[in-house]
Amino acid sequence: MRMTLKKLGELAGVSSACVSNILNGKTQEYTDETIARVKKIANEYNYRPNSIAKSMVTKSTMTLGLILPDISNPYFPELAKGVENKAFELGYNIIYLNSDEDILKERMAFRTLDQKMVDGVIFIPSINSIENREIIEKFSVPIVTIDRLLDIAGIMGEVVSDDYQGSRTATRYLIQNGHKEILVLSGDRYMGMRSARICGFCDEMKENGLTVKKENIIFGKYKVEFGYQAMTEFLKQERALDAVYACSDMIAIGVLQALGEAGLSVPKDVSLMGYDDIYMSQYLHPPLTTMNQPKFAMGEKAVEMMVGLIQKNDRERQKLTLESSLVVRKSIKKKRK
Repeated sequence: MRMTLKKLGELAGVSSACVSNILNGKTQEYTDETIARVKKIANEYNYRPNSIAKSMVTKSTMTLGLILPDISNPYFPELAKGVENKAFELGYNIIYLNSDEDILKERMAFRTLDQKMVDGVIFIPSINSIENREIIEKFSVPIVTIDRLLDIAGIMGEVVSDDYQGSRTATRYLIQNGHKEILVLSGDRYMGMRSARICGFCDEMKENGLTVKKENIIFGKYKVEFGYQAMTEFLKQERALDAVYACSDMIAIGVLQALGEAGLSVPKDVSLMGYDDIYMSQYLHPPLTTMNQPKFAMGEKAVEMMVGLIQKNDRERQKLTLESSLVVRKSIKKKRK
């Protein structure tokens, strides 16, 4: 039988309102003996407040939704860890949902979070999230996106890293080490040449007087399989190549496998640059030179932004951009001095 405030009050010889006040810290008008008695009985019966009833009064469930696009990609759990860490610190619970880059699953995720009466949604858009514009625009609580930008009116906050400058830094490092024939593999197929990472690559190449060969820029998915397949097909063409810029570490892992199967050594024969700095990148053979995105910090900042929107009831759109940093390991062949 579920213990209620009324039953606790009867056992303690006080009103249910008295029990509620004491258990919620409003103890000023009660004696120490009454407070101790109520808490002792509540502990004996392992009483826990009805969170649904409480939320109806406070209009808050102290719960945030987090929609991830691909839980199998190690990048996103690292980001989610930052979300969870800051949410716990600020007294919020997290409900995780995975859209699997599928607009129908994403739509269902929003409906589920609406039913759970979350206070806000932190959301990493899928590649086709624009198709869910209507449900996002009409969503009743604040939405903050991380990692990917989405031009929809219902989104109140954005936390991203500077992909354009990060990509320029990665490209510059390749050029400084003598690389000119660079194959670029990007998962931004929905953005194409407008992708911030691709724009950064192209601008850095042009600034250094190098030709951008569009046939050397291939789009697909941020997956190991894409890196492997694209690299395998490129090698069959026997075109000039001295470096590969994989616009995610997951793509780079596939590239590394394909190069190895072709009898090519990294970095002796081909240099390899990654992006994201996922945890396993340091343990590849060779350890991957890559751009570190501040994943954990992005997650934390998204929660801070969300809580600010909730508490201030501020609906002015906010944006925070964090910087990426180059992590030099052993997958780039160094230019001889």
